[in-house]
Amino acid sequence: MSGISATDSFTDGAELFDQEKYRSTVSTSREPDPIQMEKDFTRPLNQRIITLHSSDREVFADYSVDDVHVHCTSDAYRAHQQNQWNNVKTDAESKGWNWTVTAIGSGLVTGIGGVALLIGAAAASPVAVTVVAATALVFIVSLFVVANANSTAKQAGEQINKWNEHPAYKIGKERDEAHQKGFPYIYHNNLKLVEASSKTGRFHPTQVEHEYKKHFDTFCGKMLRQTFNTSQSDWVSTFRQSNPLSRDWMLYGLGDIPDHMKPVVDDHARFEAFLTDIDKSYETLKSELRETAKEKIEGYNLNRNAQLQPLAEIRDRDIAAARAARDKVTEKHPFPSKHFQDAQAAYAKTRKTLEENYALKADPINKRFDEKISEAKDQLAKSIAKLDAQKGQQFANNYHAAHELLVRAKQAWDNKGYQPVNFQQYFPYQAPQPAYGYQVQQQPAQPVYHQQPAYPQGNPGYGMQPSYGFPVQQQGYAIPPGAGG
Repeated sequence: MSGISATDSFTDGAELFDQEKYRSTVSTSREPDPIQMEKDFTRPLNQRIITLHSSDREVFADYSVDDVHVHCTSDAYRAHQQNQWNNVKTDAESKGWNWTVTAIGSGLVTGIGGVALLIGAAAASPVAVTVVAATALVFIVSLFVVANANSTAKQAGEQINKWNEHPAYKIGKERDEAHQKGFPYIYHNNLKLVEASSKTGRFHPTQVEHEYKKHFDTFCGKMLRQTFNTSQSDWVSTFRQSNPLSRDWMLYGLGDIPDHMKPVVDDHARFEAFLTDIDKSYETLKSELRETAKEKIEGYNLNRNAQLQPLAEIRDRDIAAARAARDKVTEKHPFPSKHFQDAQAAYAKTRKTLEENYALKADPINKRFDEKISEAKDQLAKSIAKLDAQKGQQFANNYHAAHELLVRAKQAWDNKGYQPVNFQQYFPYQAPQPAYGYQVQQQPAQPVYHQQPAYPQGNPGYGMQPSYGFPVQQQGYAIPPGAGG
């Protein structure tokens, strides 16, 4: 009984795996039950993948992975491509071996022939020279062919490995990883299925909503438990990371913002804008410090070069004169005369002396400016550290506001109502103190945050100042004298 193998129905030719036409697509097949999915994610992957359609004669197949539909290359076609690339690999390895032998042989002939020609240079025949040159050329070509064959074999091996991995299992592993890492990972990698089919999406919107709700409860629980176990500055920094109160995060997770959470999201957006303003303001100050230090160091280097230049010119002038004196002697007395050797030795001694004299005079100059540059870098580091500490303190100053917002947000999330936070009591005028080595011209405080009526009496209309009482645009930095010299 005769038959056709799985690969006989496909056209010969090795195809690169990473082509758009071979990328798997994922679509929703049914709405998942998130509670059941939590149980399913604990099951082995091979128990959650079901073959819907697959043929030995078709390039693509269809699978079900949990609640999503995966359209990807079939087992038969992947086996065919592995076979094609295995042939490429075998041919490349065979070619590489054959040409390696050729390279060894031609290399030996070239080496032996070259030595023979050197020994008998006077009596070397044109034919012998031509033979050695030809074998040298063969040797060079052989090396090139061997390198190319090795590269092809390596590429073939990589392609075999890529075609070997089952796409549906790969997507299943990606889903498992995302489920384990949670909503922040799903959000940052945009794994939500929002179109009929997707090459990047991995989760039904219902599952994404479930993951968001899990993250909300986990985030609030963890942060509120850490109240007495974490520094206030670190707590506020963590509060800003992966915060489910973010408008974008809530929209992505839930599809819209529930009415009872809108005032929470609005308050969080304003509060985050305030913290972001602090962050950006300090980054601006640090950038100014770095730029000032850079200019200062550049000034030191220019001053250093200005002081070294005359010394270098004298050294180079005297070396040139010594070289000219040597050349004058060697032109009249060619090698290997004693006059030639004495002139060369005298020049070498003179040059060494001139180089040593230059170093003796240049070293103190270099040391002085190296110390100045090191001092400037140390001052910059201290200034940056002071600003970082000051920023951390300002974040710590806002700990109580952030903590109260999170407590009340959790109450709103649990449908217990939302009473807006009275931020005014937490927002005294905050302005950075002078960084180490720099002066700040302090301006009068601007009006602070004004609290509006509590929800649900209407739009909050906070009337915030642009920088929430942190008028960085008024901070004037005077660069200290003595940046150069």
